Amino acid sequence: MLCSIAILFGAGCRRETPQAPAAASSKPKVIELSPNDVGEVTSQKLLAGVRVTGTLNPSVRVGIKALVSGLVLSTDVDRGMVVTQSQVLAVADDRTAKAQVDSLKAQLAAAEREFSASELLYKAGAASQRAYINAKVNVESAKAQLAQGEQSVDRATIRSPISGVVSERAIAAGESISPGQQLFTVVNSETLECIASVLPSEVVHIATGQPVVLNLSGVPDLPIDGAVQRIDPIADPKSRRVGVYITVANKGRRLVAGLFATGTILTNSAAAEQKVLLMPQAALRDENGAQVVYAIENGRLARRPVQVDAQATEEGRVEVKSGLTAGTKVVLSFAQALSDGIPVKLLSPEKP
Repeated sequence: MLCSIAILFGAGCRRETPQAPAAASSKPKVIELSPNDVGEVTSQKLLAGVRVTGTLNPSVRVGIKALVSGLVLSTDVDRGMVVTQSQVLAVADDRTAKAQVDSLKAQLAAAEREFSASELLYKAGAASQRAYINAKVNVESAKAQLAQGEQSVDRATIRSPISGVVSERAIAAGESISPGQQLFTVVNSETLECIASVLPSEVVHIATGQPVVLNLSGVPDLPIDGAVQRIDPIADPKSRRVGVYITVANKGRRLVAGLFATGTILTNSAAAEQKVLLMPQAALRDENGAQVVYAIENGRLARRPVQVDAQATEEGRVEVKSGLTAGTKVVLSFAQALSDGIPVKLLSPEKP
């Protein structure tokens, strides 16, 4: 009996040895970065000059309006089609105009017969000088009316006044037109024009003929060469800015008009030849008053203090004076907190 109690007592007092908690993983969290989260430090020429923005427009834009009334019989072109000067764009019903021309021809023939008779009588002394002059005036008037009628027949055929591209078509076959109605717009896009405005302090450094480098919005890797064509002689009375007109050659019409463009007028060609380090401005961070970036080195983040020139910028990039080298990949604006030494994984671009 005592043995049984001892055994029970010993069983009740036995304590289980606690197990040690599992060791926490020492691996830091990996940050995944898409191609849009990463930029690169590049060595290239910094475009020094006056920054400009504007919209590329065709250098020549012609609106074609109706000169006669009538029904449109056919339209031979549509938007985006290339046309040559004097090419037929549309044809209106000219039957009424032709009938009027036939009537005017008959009136002219009658006036000429009357003038011939009046001339004979006048030379014979049987008609007054006044009757002779009136008959002559009637012939000239009939000729003018006939020319006007023939012009109406010709105007029923709508032609392009310039060579270019049809940008607008406002009519279709079967519609009625009236004088002054807008029918087509034809643009010459072989040369485009960018209208920019600059401050008075900047315009003093600009001259006609200076080269310009433009970039289209959304296509930063396609620089476009242009030149300053002319400068407004008077500043805008409201904004006090001065208009500058930049021409761009559009060989093969590869550029589409109406796109927004930004660029630089190269007022200092010598400075434009100097190569500098440029990095995306979005990679620059302010930590406790210090400017830093997070570079990607050997698969990990590396915090690097940098010095930049805030005045030397180019298309969202800033000049790096020290702290980085060309080819270094840097993290752009990122939602997660970054710190030195965290492993990173660069994701491949998504396939369409």
